Amino acid sequence: MQPVRWVRLALVLGLVLVPVACGDAAPGPDGGNRLAGAVIYETNLEYYPNRAFADLEADLPRLAELGVSVLYLTPIWEDLLGDNHHYLIKDYYRIHPRFGGGEDLKSLVDAAHAQGIRVLLDLVTSLTAEGSVVWDEHRDWILRGDDGTMQRYYPFPDWGWAIDATNPEAIRYFAEVARHYVETYGIDGWRVDSPQNNYDPARVTGDHSRLELLRAVKRAVREANPDAVLVCELPGPGFFWGASDAGDPPLFDEVCEASYGYPFIGFLGGNAQEGYFYVVPDGSPANGRLVSSPLNDALYGAVDSATFVRRVQARRTEHGALRANFLENHDTPRAALAFPQRARALAVLLYTLPGVPVLHAGQELGAKTDPYAGDVRVDWSGGDRALEAFYRTLLTARRRHAALVRGGIRDVWKSGDAALAYLRHAPSDAALVAVNFSERPAAFEVALPLEPLGLEPDGVYTLRALLSGERRTLRGRELAALALALEPYAAEVYFVGPGD
Repeated sequence: MQPVRWVRLALVLGLVLVPVACGDAAPGPDGGNRLAGAVIYETNLEYYPNRAFADLEADLPRLAELGVSVLYLTPIWEDLLGDNHHYLIKDYYRIHPRFGGGEDLKSLVDAAHAQGIRVLLDLVTSLTAEGSVVWDEHRDWILRGDDGTMQRYYPFPDWGWAIDATNPEAIRYFAEVARHYVETYGIDGWRVDSPQNNYDPARVTGDHSRLELLRAVKRAVREANPDAVLVCELPGPGFFWGASDAGDPPLFDEVCEASYGYPFIGFLGGNAQEGYFYVVPDGSPANGRLVSSPLNDALYGAVDSATFVRRVQARRTEHGALRANFLENHDTPRAALAFPQRARALAVLLYTLPGVPVLHAGQELGAKTDPYAGDVRVDWSGGDRALEAFYRTLLTARRRHAALVRGGIRDVWKSGDAALAYLRHAPSDAALVAVNFSERPAAFEVALPLEPLGLEPDGVYTLRALLSGERRTLRGRELAALALALEPYAAEVYFVGPGD
């Protein structure tokens, strides 16, 4: 949806940002998460020259080379607002004619599968408005308050009417919509929009959360395709809803292979005058208080490497679910606009953390268009190809190294200038990540644990830098006290191999 509109406003009004601390669903054929190793590419057909499925289909070979394995499309249906995002859906069975027809969607899905790319569509179950099929034909699905009145979407009543996610007919409807697109067009699942509770707890008592609805959706899509997946915008119904998020369980992990890591990353908001920040609401946005996210604390040097890694380790997941890591999305300003010097370092950080990387279409080319501007089309021909090559290198390395997909994480910064330095490690693979968000160069020492990595103090090894291409031949004891240096706003990923 559009959760960052209030973030932008709050930052303009100067609300205080307060640093706070933060507390892998269904298995795949190998017992792991079906999205482990995936790279999600979020796109909107409005970004393309002809605003058509065919435009996106023509771009699939480039996306496959970039490293994309999951394509997520924002809503493709006729909507009630006529804006660039189409989240106020009129009819789930009527594809917007601007984008093409059902045969064009099927062609896109088939072509994506030929490139090894899965396709997800966007499932909006939380709200509706006058003129929609739900409003015209199923008005009894609108949530009622304790006093019997129909409820607006909470906490943003201007967005529309709140759908009762526990209404049995509504549950069946959305489950059948989800099944229909898997069966008819061969899509591979859904991204679930705005799944948190959509009602004012002061006016509506009882549980009207979306968990049972999502269970029904998951059963329906799995009946149509046993490998279908769900990705949630938030990890549970209580996030960003009540008085506080502290201790809220990630209930959607039961049915969703991944959910967006908003509690850790935050919403990117702000402006050129006041600066840009990743922030999260303290409970419901109606509370009017924003706090600095763990990512924002790292970005602005408010935490050291050990604290940052502890916060990563403390990210709560259940049922084998993953967290989707993103720099930007359709609700936020562009990272290249917000952080022109730090964007690459942010990408290295987020895409080497445990979880699933998410790219927003055009991000890989340095797009700076406002997702809420009148014309949101990306300059596909004039983008930053060096930046695209950077993303291709980073994502290729992630695909090839098990440590970056399934490995654990530990802090390895030892001494020197402030920087983030951590080790991702799997039984047969390891990657050292170093990030300097400072405007000054950083010289520091890291301590690689030799025994867990199977390294001998007197052994000879090659330290290879992914991005710069630099190679150093070192003894094991030198790796145990390894001197590193990074330029301002720089990051690097290192791999240790046998000596030349």
